[in-house]
Amino acid sequence: MATTLVTPRDAELLQLLAWCPLTADQILAASETFGQPFPSIRPLQRRLQHLCAAGWVRRARYAIYNRGALPYYILTSAGWQLLHGPRQPLPHKRHFGDVSL
Repeated sequence: MATTLVTPRDAELLQLLAWCPLTADQILAASETFGQPFPSIRPLQRRLQHLCAAGWVRRARYAIYNRGALPYYILTSAGWQLLHGPRQPLPHKRHFGDVSL
C-alpha cells in the first residue's frame, strides 16, 4: 500500500472540507486563498483522488433537478483525526454524511 504524504496545501484542503462539503470547482476557487493555489482543475482532481484513496476524503453526489448528479467531496472521520489529532472528539456523525435532498 502506498503512503500518502500530507502537504501544507493538503492540510488547507482538508481544513476547507472540515467546514462543509464542496465540489471540485468550489475547492478550486477557494484554493486561491491557499499558500499554493491549484493552477487548474486537473491537479486538484488528482490530489482529491489520492486523498480519497488514503481514506481522508470521500466523494458523493448532489442530486440536481434536470442535471443528474454533481460530485462533491466530504471530509471523513479519519481526515478529521488527521487534522485535529486522535484525542480530539469527533463531531456528530451527520458531519461526515451525505448532503440530504
